[in-house]
Amino acid sequence: MMDNAVEQSLRNKIASLEQSLKDISSELKWKNRELEIEAALEKVRYRTMSMRNSAELSETSAVLFHELKELGINAIRTGVGIFDDPNEAMELWLTAFSDSEEVIKILDYFNLHIHPVFENTIPARQQKKPYSITVLSGDEVKHYYQTMSTYLSLPGQQKYNEREYFYSFFFSAGAINVIADHSLLEEDCQIMIRFARLFGLIYTRFLDLQKAEAQTREARIETALERVRSVAMSMQKPDELLTISKGIFTELKALDFTDLRNAEIALINDKKEAMVSFHYSDYGITGIVDVSYHRHPKIKTWANELKKVRDDFSEMIIPENEMDAWRSYRNELGYAPDPKLKDVKALYYYSYSTGQGVLSVSSFQPLEYEQLNILERFKNVFNLSYQRYQDISLAEAQTQEANIEAALERVRAKALAMQSSEDLIEVANVLREQMGRLGQPELESSIVQLYQENSNSFDAWYSFRSGAEQKIVTGTAKVAFSISQWSREVLEKYRSPETEYTLVSSGTKLREWYGVLQQAAPETITYDSDGEMQVPEILYYHFSKFSGGALLTISSKQPSDETKELQVRAASVFDFGYK
Repeated sequence: MMDNAVEQSLRNKIASLEQSLKDISSELKWKNRELEIEAALEKVRYRTMSMRNSAELSETSAVLFHELKELGINAIRTGVGIFDDPNEAMELWLTAFSDSEEVIKILDYFNLHIHPVFENTIPARQQKKPYSITVLSGDEVKHYYQTMSTYLSLPGQQKYNEREYFYSFFFSAGAINVIADHSLLEEDCQIMIRFARLFGLIYTRFLDLQKAEAQTREARIETALERVRSVAMSMQKPDELLTISKGIFTELKALDFTDLRNAEIALINDKKEAMVSFHYSDYGITGIVDVSYHRHPKIKTWANELKKVRDDFSEMIIPENEMDAWRSYRNELGYAPDPKLKDVKALYYYSYSTGQGVLSVSSFQPLEYEQLNILERFKNVFNLSYQRYQDISLAEAQTQEANIEAALERVRAKALAMQSSEDLIEVANVLREQMGRLGQPELESSIVQLYQENSNSFDAWYSFRSGAEQKIVTGTAKVAFSISQWSREVLEKYRSPETEYTLVSSGTKLREWYGVLQQAAPETITYDSDGEMQVPEILYYHFSKFSGGALLTISSKQPSDETKELQVRAASVFDFGYK
């Protein structure tokens, strides 16, 4: 009996030791598993805490995917979804493996009602459940992927699983989605619940980063706008709009407009069907150019759109097959040849209107939505620049008008003081002098021509600057109309009803006329070092008639509209004194 008792006691001790060993082994196994889970959580937590911008959320999702596989939770895909509750939608980051085992990251946004897999998350969240599960079998699996293929670029599939399990483990703002071909164990689900809680912290940090990014971005934008605003307020003359273009270009580039080609301010003139372009780029294609927009259909449409509504927005695209014609058009307008336009596939123009002014940029790639919003804010600063431009232009115009009136009054006084025709030389002198003071060098060659009806000749009194020394040459001449082609054209114009016109002379016609001047007014002729008479390639003779003849100016280029208008006013003043 004693031996049996001892034996039973030993058996009990052995059983107890075996149970203790089993318990210890189970506890160690549990602790090891817990250490594995904590290590995985720590890796995800560390990646989260090292995020420096919101774009790294997809990288954190990839780490999560990897750690789940290390824990033996084998998934076809994992994803992080952020709910947009007001719109019952979700923004989803997916991580999967391609056939070559390459990690694929996918991002998209869609409505939860596109499929029961996502729709089932709505009541589960409302009931405060930690997760939802949807099981699809047979054709349901295929139908799911066919539906999702219109939203997500999922890896191509040759065959479909017979059954798939779709889990969504919730955190405050979203869910961790796990797709598997088998049901997860309860232990796996508890692990995922822990990961979801952790990802709630991840998303909180994500939002913090987004907020900080937005604040930093906003500060950069406001600083850039303030720099441009400061330049605008310091404008002293209209040509400084080019400085505004430069400022806008520079600040946009600093705000990551990496494909920006140039920035441009354009002022539209309806009467001329043209605009003045103040354009700047950082590689030398910079300047001020008069653009005749009616010569190109796209530019005309663009200008007409922008003139319709103040603050109107317009987008214009020059595709590759139109680039050759576009380059030719730019060259015709006087823009400097742009080497970067040689091989571009397309050019994108974005413009905001202020009525008669336009802020425009061009880019080698389409601008993104956020960039267009920033450009619109620069347009508001441009409005300030344009208003400043108008104020300066008005002040300049008023000052110039006062100067013109003063100059014309001096011409009028000289004309009224004439006692004989010989005094006309003094009037021509004063006219030349006053036009020079007004910054009109084209009018510094002032000639008074007197013509009597049915006369065979005209009399001229002239005063102009000549030669490299720009010395003043004055004198009188009498010229028969029949002596040259140029003078015959003058007679024809005198007999026409036209009161203002330009005669262009070059080549043989101009050399013939210079031969006449060599005899009739030799002091007007200059010679080179070899004693040869110097004849320009081309000259523009602009006439403004008065009752006894015409005022005439000579220029090597087409006289501007401002020059013509001023000459008409001078002719009117002179006519009063002449009568």
